[in-house]
Amino acid sequence: MLKTAPPFFPPVLIQTLLTTILVWGLFTVLAIRFPTDPSNAKARWGIGLPTETVISPLVKALGAWLILSLLGLMVLPVQTAAPTEAAVVAASASQQSLWVYVAIGVLSPLGEEAFYRGVLWGSFMQGWQYLRLRVAQHLPAELSPALEASLLIGLTTLAFVWGHGGWALLATPTGLVIMGYGLILGWLRHRTQSVWPGILLHCLHNSVVLVSQMTK
Repeated sequence: MLKTAPPFFPPVLIQTLLTTILVWGLFTVLAIRFPTDPSNAKARWGIGLPTETVISPLVKALGAWLILSLLGLMVLPVQTAAPTEAAVVAASASQQSLWVYVAIGVLSPLGEEAFYRGVLWGSFMQGWQYLRLRVAQHLPAELSPALEASLLIGLTTLAFVWGHGGWALLATPTGLVIMGYGLILGWLRHRTQSVWPGILLHCLHNSVVLVSQMTK
């Protein structure tokens, strides 16, 4: 009986590439179509590169990621990969590892950060601008920016956890660790006003998870 040769490009690569292209297309259209003014568009959508140094917030986020990863591996009985990512790695283990890495280690972070910390972040910020006229005017001036940042980080983190396994994941140790990752990425997005530092950290995380899963 003849064995069917596996496709040169594994399905996970094609699916992730198409999804990433669609998300970045939406992200770009929103950033161009709905800027309130040139100075606000970058802060809202975060599609541009940071104008200020990102070394300090990136180092802090990297340290928090490392502590959380070690905590997840050594203290809590959890895996550091989300159920969705672990299933993709397991299903693709027999395929070309290079293309699996490109899909999960590079394309997936590009698409996820553009969606969660780009499209959703900018949309929630736009909604907050409407609420601010009703809510923030009754708050102390110094409290309004902190409330805005907390809402943006919190809402996008909840969406991030849901996208990696549904609401039931929140009741598991794995879900708490993934929530921690989402909070770190959200904080980095807030501090740098750009999705790119988060993409870099997310690529690092997925690469570490991918190598650890494929070497088991």
